[in-house]
Amino acid sequence: MSNPINFHIYMKKLYSALAVILCLSLAGTAAPVKKSHLKIKKSDVTAVQAKAPAKHSKKIHTLAESDAKENVSIAGSYTWNFYDLFYGVAGDNDATIAEGPDGTVTVDGLLSDVAGFFSNEKLALDAVYNATDGTLSIAKQEIGYDDEYSETAYFCALDLVENPAYDPDDEMSEQYLLEEHDGPFVFTYTDGEFVADPDLVIGVIGMDAADGSYLALCENVLTPATDWITGWSDAGTVSYTDGWILPGLQDNPETYAAYEVAWQVNDENPNLVRMLNPFGNGSHAEADNMNDSKDGYIIFDISDPDCVLVLPNVYSGYEDLFYGSFYCYNFAGIFADMGFGTEEIKSQLEASSISTYKNGIITVPEPVFGITGERDGCYSWYEEGETPMAAIINIDGSGNSGVANVGVSAESTAAEYFTLQGIRVDRPTSGGLYIRRQGDSCTKVSVR
Repeated sequence: MSNPINFHIYMKKLYSALAVILCLSLAGTAAPVKKSHLKIKKSDVTAVQAKAPAKHSKKIHTLAESDAKENVSIAGSYTWNFYDLFYGVAGDNDATIAEGPDGTVTVDGLLSDVAGFFSNEKLALDAVYNATDGTLSIAKQEIGYDDEYSETAYFCALDLVENPAYDPDDEMSEQYLLEEHDGPFVFTYTDGEFVADPDLVIGVIGMDAADGSYLALCENVLTPATDWITGWSDAGTVSYTDGWILPGLQDNPETYAAYEVAWQVNDENPNLVRMLNPFGNGSHAEADNMNDSKDGYIIFDISDPDCVLVLPNVYSGYEDLFYGSFYCYNFAGIFADMGFGTEEIKSQLEASSISTYKNGIITVPEPVFGITGERDGCYSWYEEGETPMAAIINIDGSGNSGVANVGVSAESTAAEYFTLQGIRVDRPTSGGLYIRRQGDSCTKVSVR
């Protein structure tokens, strides 16, 4: 897979080709490595400011302090994103936060990679949540016993530090070392997520961090796993030409034909539509997708056909060994998520980068994406000045010949009709395509 490039919010060199080869060679190691001989791989990251709407500093999902911390339970399922310092790969896993009736908090899932490695293991971590400042703190604690090394294993926070004795000419010399952090591991509630200092490391050690570590994970983020947009009905298929993933996989992705993808319409808002499992079975990216289930979505808001939003923070279902999970969206979606209206967005973005919905076709001329740990990264596969391959979703073309009736209620509820732009109409015209809403069900129909 090619290296993604970000020229719009950040420009980042992710990792070298050598690191990719090392990652591939080590990926099959299932058990943790005690007193690891593996070198820590720290990515060479350079960040620079680049073009963005004038108000790009506005925070995403800024919440009032009372709403964000004191009035909301933190219990639930989370997607945990991290970067493995030993294997040099980004990853994600499921995690759970539980709150007891006595105010106790436990975090489970962060130590899944060492499950079964210790006797008397206790991998659900005791934590403390401070509703005033939004911090979730996990202190050093015993998690099991290593019978092989005859020592107790502990969860603790670690610091990644430069090795003052590092010798670049010595292949065995370590550039970075791990030291036990003076204090707990702390997540802070930020913009709807629990985010840790990217350089603070989740570690599992024996008596002394200097002897080595079973686990070393940085760039840790806990994101609520709940789908905030619920209620979808099947609406057949669309013909899809991919511009998000294929350019990173193929030398000439334009030689690959469009393929059919399942399509759904939101029950409450017919302007919200989504592709279901766009990189699953039958897609050109299927063979390279490391997500076995292939479950994922790309969600579009077509309320303004002259400025279609592709919503960020939605897992697309595509997963890569090196970059982790992919989140497909467009610039307009990112800026709408910051709180801008479509008129503001159109006045700030170049016309050539704005997605549209015309004649039954959604065109995303400049597809961008986020990856594990950097969902808002706005990455692209193209150098600045190159013309990206557009993502094209043909709702009304041959790929949509299988539009299905999703089960309109037989109740006597009067049917309402909307154009595909979400505009309500009293009298559908012959030959037109409409969204018909009747009761709790929506169907895409062709009026004859």
